[in-house]
Amino acid sequence: MISATDDNVQYGVDLLSLQPLSFCFKDAVQLSREVNSSRCVFTNGVWDLPHAGHIVFFQELSKFVNSSYCAQLVVALNSSQSASRIKRPPVLSFLERAFFVTSMVEPLLQSAHLFVTYFDEDTPRELLRLVKPVIVVHGEDSGKASYNINHPDFEFHRPREVICLPLLEGYSTTRLLKRVYRLCSETSSDRR
Repeated sequence: MISATDDNVQYGVDLLSLQPLSFCFKDAVQLSREVNSSRCVFTNGVWDLPHAGHIVFFQELSKFVNSSYCAQLVVALNSSQSASRIKRPPVLSFLERAFFVTSMVEPLLQSAHLFVTYFDEDTPRELLRLVKPVIVVHGEDSGKASYNINHPDFEFHRPREVICLPLLEGYSTTRLLKRVYRLCSETSSDRR
């Protein structure tokens, strides 16, 4: 279960109470009650350390949602534990990542309602089963190259369509971390 206490203790701010996250955040049970599956687009990811690639992905995703008949967009973030298992521990807490995603996406949507949630598993399979989206959208990265309608995540529910959006070449959280590390190392060695 995601708790705001980690962020509250660290920063003294209840991110869940800030707009727009306060309006959009739902746990899986709330989400399954409120989402109209026949008009829902779903995407998921870690979205740690915002960079230009994330922004372009969300801009393209929003254009797609705005031009379709879909009334709802569900953005599911890997919990920090899930992200640690599949990639690496995220730099930002779950609530910081959720706040960024919500603040980035919500203003781009014209009429679709945004829901932000999380999952603790390595994949969103159970969440997909609960939400039953009509369309699933992902970025075209090597880890999701085979993410199609026959992927095991869709064992319990097959969306009508799986769409892969092109990623912005040269931008990734890993590259950003390497750049920061290199700059810190150079700065540190210059001071010696």
